[in-house]
Amino acid sequence: ESLTERIRRYLSEGYAKPFSSKQLESEFYLSYKYMAAVFKKETGMTMQQYHTAERISRAKRMLRTTLMPVGAVAEAVGFSDMLYFSRIFHRETGLSPSDYRKKLPEW
Repeated sequence: ESLTERIRRYLSEGYAKPFSSKQLESEFYLSYKYMAAVFKKETGMTMQQYHTAERISRAKRMLRTTLMPVGAVAEAVGFSDMLYFSRIFHRETGLSPSDYRKKLPEW
């Protein structure tokens, strides 16, 4: 398994935790600068961008499959500030979390 795959798995499993370069260094015993360069070269995105995309992906799934309030979804994916979550969600999807849920097809 490559370093990038291991970092992806780590970030995916820890999606609800805050992003921490120090924690990554402790986990992989490598400098953050080195890991960041390898990750960006192989994926085209930074580790923080990947972490955020993973959080938004999980949030989208929760909005599609549960009736959890948006604030609870935000908390579940690691955002303590619902307004910040909404802003990031909108930036990534083009819709607010509420609009995203409303635009889902009826079953």
